[in-house]
Amino acid sequence: MINKLRIMTTAYLFNEDEILLMQRSMDKKLAPGMWSGIGGHVEANEHENIKTSCLREIQEETGLTAEHILSFKLRYIILRQKDNELRQQYIYFGQTTTKHVGETREGKLHWIPRQCIFNREMTESNRFTLQHYLENHSTQHVWVGVMGERDSKAIISWMQMRDWEEPVLAQ
Repeated sequence: MINKLRIMTTAYLFNEDEILLMQRSMDKKLAPGMWSGIGGHVEANEHENIKTSCLREIQEETGLTAEHILSFKLRYIILRQKDNELRQQYIYFGQTTTKHVGETREGKLHWIPRQCIFNREMTESNRFTLQHYLENHSTQHVWVGVMGERDSKAIISWMQMRDWEEPVLAQ
């Protein structure tokens, strides 16, 4: 039975052919030592503007402000049940105008070449999202992913999010 809700944001920031990833501190409750994008929990007063929450997390963890980020867009929403908790993760992608980032107690920040992204230990949701993005980055759609399990392995089912009343344009 689900009786808790956890809302989180994540940002993946690219600079040319590198992506900013964080190796999470070993003392983190969620995914210690794992590699991820930049992000965290949405504060109660931020529920009406998830993008603002994500930009706050970026500034807190990297020192980058909105002025340093171009083409910052929501691209993914992932839904996952963990025990009695429903987790909603809003994932943004953008480009930075600088590679100069600060330090954070959340973990260590690294610029990773695109071809080396998947050499890092990361959660399945991060891996699935980055793989899907790299295969579909030219589209501007928002995708919803529902995490599940099949044959004791994590899976994700993707669907393009759009208003059901919106007409489909010929390709």
